[in-house]
Amino acid sequence: MNISILNLRQEVEKQEVIFLMIIERFPHKFDWTFIDQLYALYTHSWLKDPVYENINKTMQVGPWYGDIINRAALRHISLEEALIEEGKFLFYRNDTVNYLINYGQDHFSRIISDNPVWMEHVRGKAIQKGIPLKEMIRLDAEYMWEQKLKKF
Repeated sequence: MNISILNLRQEVEKQEVIFLMIIERFPHKFDWTFIDQLYALYTHSWLKDPVYENINKTMQVGPWYGDIINRAALRHISLEEALIEEGKFLFYRNDTVNYLINYGQDHFSRIISDNPVWMEHVRGKAIQKGIPLKEMIRLDAEYMWEQKLKKF
């Protein structure tokens, strides 16, 4: 049977109980997005989280998911952090404007913090203004975010 032609809402509402099972080989795929499909069916589209959706996409593709696991181990970060980074990267690549609306300030704070030359400049500004470095990074990131949004 081709399940893509089924009316999901109709099929779900005919059931008294829905029981989900997986074998231990597929815990990362858990329900093959069944719960997410139900969520999308019964909630407003504005409740969707593109980062979460991208994370689910990556976890459904074995080699891609394996690559993220390896990158997390090499960088000594948790798998959760690596998945979120991948989800945000895909969100940025696919919908830059909405990504920047949601994560712009954090995005630019990370760019500033990862650039030694920029950080040295920001450190000098923080000393000159007599404010904590973290606050100066936030102010510069906020400025960069606003400038980028003006271009859209």
